[in-house]
Amino acid sequence: MTNYWFRHSHSLSSDPKLALAAQLTGFKRSEVIAFWVSLLEYASAQDNRGSIEGINLSVISFALDIQVDVLEKIHSAFVTFGALHENRIKNWNRYNPERESKAMTGAERVRKHRENKRKQNSDKNNTKELCNECNGVTTYTNIQSKNKPLTPLNVDNSVDKLLPAKTINQPIVFDIAKHLDEKALNIAKHIAKGWDIYFLIQEYNELVPTRGIPHSPVGAFFAWLRVYTKNNQL
Repeated sequence: MTNYWFRHSHSLSSDPKLALAAQLTGFKRSEVIAFWVSLLEYASAQDNRGSIEGINLSVISFALDIQVDVLEKIHSAFVTFGALHENRIKNWNRYNPERESKAMTGAERVRKHRENKRKQNSDKNNTKELCNECNGVTTYTNIQSKNKPLTPLNVDNSVDKLLPAKTINQPIVFDIAKHLDEKALNIAKHIAKGWDIYFLIQEYNELVPTRGIPHSPVGAFFAWLRVYTKNNQL
């Protein structure tokens, strides 16, 4: 399994369901929380992520220094109020969506990014109807290829009076990887030590359309890395 992390909610230690399990069983809340985290770690490491099938409570007991019978009773409490269902963490897919659960390698992530770019370029080449206003008269130009000029004729059809076509808003296509040379990439890996740098590159690229392309792409990426890795501990 190549995925070494999963999403940990900020409110996990104060989760009401864990407090309820402690109340139902009469055990310490710290024991309940420790066992729940162990279940999450086990579920994350499975090929079928979210499944706890085959878990060995004796191993968990040794790791947490909690008696097996205590873990069995806490486990039953989790089942009772629905945190566990059919040997699965019930809401695993909600907190760990499929895109992250696939645990793609860096090469797979880059391949997917390139496929998305090819699709975007293909969409641009599709036939579109562009409406341009020329001296109060509306004309329509069919664009069959991006190589054809967007130059609708003026109303008097005079070639020497071509009007520039109004451009339509295109989605921002940005890839920070193109701005990272080997030295910059090594610095980025150092800032985000322990993280999959290609996952972080993809996350950053998805933010650019809403934030706009920065004037200093590499510096902005480094600053974002520091904030992101600080706020999202492994």
